[in-house]
Amino acid sequence: IVAAGGAAFDIGSDFGGSIRGPSHACGIAGIKPTSGRIPRTGHIVDYGGTFDNYQQLGPMARRVEDLVTLLPLISGPDDLDAAIHPVPLGDVTSMKIAGLRVAFYTQQGPGAAGSSTEVVAVIAAAAKALEAAGCAVGEDVPPHLMEMDELRRKLTTGDGNAWQKRLTDRYQTIVPGPARKFNQPQVPVADFIAMLERQDAIKSEILTFMEKYDVLICPVRSTPVPRIGDPDKTADLAGSGFTSIYNVTGYPAGVVRGGTCSNRLPIGVQVVGRPWTEHVVFAVMAHLERVLGGHQPVMV
Repeated sequence: IVAAGGAAFDIGSDFGGSIRGPSHACGIAGIKPTSGRIPRTGHIVDYGGTFDNYQQLGPMARRVEDLVTLLPLISGPDDLDAAIHPVPLGDVTSMKIAGLRVAFYTQQGPGAAGSSTEVVAVIAAAAKALEAAGCAVGEDVPPHLMEMDELRRKLTTGDGNAWQKRLTDRYQTIVPGPARKFNQPQVPVADFIAMLERQDAIKSEILTFMEKYDVLICPVRSTPVPRIGDPDKTADLAGSGFTSIYNVTGYPAGVVRGGTCSNRLPIGVQVVGRPWTEHVVFAVMAHLERVLGGHQPVMV
């Protein structure tokens, strides 16, 4: 609806990429802010508990400037969501991107399948645009992307999908498909704790990795979104580790349209910053939007 001009903006929720994936698919701009930035009060999905850090809300709009306007309006403590911190937003208007240290990558580590040639070309164009703007740009990959994605999947289903059953029961879901997912084995407590410890160890390694960079740019998905009716629906989720890693770490991550694939649908560029640096992410997104074209009506 936002991409088609039926609404000026919307608020999305992101547990593994549900702001960034649709933004990539529809050619709009969206941001998953730093974990603890926006209250989740009233959200349909429970928050709090072991996976509290994974779930973040954020704005989606056709242009980056609209995100910049919206984010301050929905940020900050509301005296209900205990995980929200009173951290001021940085000033986007005074932010200069020249001199930023930028790493880009298009695959999820050694041995991982690479992204499609069209996605790689869009990320390369984004890297070139930032280099031309005075950024120090190089190729580098954060550690353990695929392992972290798998850990997140195992942890979030470790209770046998009981949290999903609570959700569907609460809203009286009658579609049989979701119910079939509930009969999953529960992870033993010792294994669950071991996975949490491994997750924290990887988060520490990524913090060390981020000491070298101010911004990362990478795909949202390893392939363009499939057209409606395409039998290969798996392409829509290919490369989920590009997004889910930043739910686990809680880093701000935005998406802006960077190009168009051969099926005439958009390809997004993901821009990731350090915690609480949404102004840096916005500044990079805005530059890429100017150089690469940003939102365009999708003609299918």
